[in-house]
Amino acid sequence: MAEGQILDGLRVGTKFTRNGVKINDIVTYASATADMPSTAAGDVGTIPLTATGLAVGDVILGVVPTITAITGIAFTASVSAANTAELVLHNGTVGAVDLATDVYTLYVLKP
Repeated sequence: MAEGQILDGLRVGTKFTRNGVKINDIVTYASATADMPSTAAGDVGTIPLTATGLAVGDVILGVVPTITAITGIAFTASVSAANTAELVLHNGTVGAVDLATDVYTLYVLKP
């Protein structure tokens, strides 16, 4: 991504500050490829996701898939170990969802 490029409403590389701390020093992103399991209607599917740079204590603010766009599903994630997150698919549809392999971008707050 190029500096200044807007990605999902966030301007990459913009130097926002608060109390003298650059926001992009504490909010970053990591990407990883994953193949979510088939998930039944109203259920959740989880898989571990390896993303270099994650640390225990980091807070994942959001998860954005590259190609998946299905109404009624949502993704969340939390750091489970160094360089590893638990990616969760919440299926709020009336049918099973079986997604293709996708690249997921995690927006991470580094406290």
